[in-house]
Amino acid sequence: MKLRNFVIESEVEITADDRWLDLHNNYNFVSLDYNVFERKLTLTWIRSKGDWVDKSLPLGVELAMEDVYHFEASPRDSEMPFTEDDCLEAFLSITKGEDGQNYFMDETTPSTGCLFGLSFQSGLVLAVGAEEASVVLR
Repeated sequence: MKLRNFVIESEVEITADDRWLDLHNNYNFVSLDYNVFERKLTLTWIRSKGDWVDKSLPLGVELAMEDVYHFEASPRDSEMPFTEDDCLEAFLSITKGEDGQNYFMDETTPSTGCLFGLSFQSGLVLAVGAEEASVVLR
């Protein structure tokens, strides 16, 4: 997947428009929208209201993946509270094994032939194959 206008800095941090953004500590995941006709998946975070969060950070972050050819979601852990659904745990690089199972790699930026993964504190994992991804700051 080609990353157009952002860089993945760590498991939970990106840089976009010369802004360093921590999507684990400073933002809450609020939605995903998959447009089947356009083959576009958009994930949206909003800035946390916590007193530790710098108020000069963008109010929202949208991660848009275009020309999606693979999209799957694993179930969340039913033992986890729903408050963990909005917390990004890590960006992942995922490879499919011959047995069809997903295998997670330590890399945060997807390697050629790998899926882009996002895991959340609730256990939910999204696995996405797309040609390119971009970020829009709101």
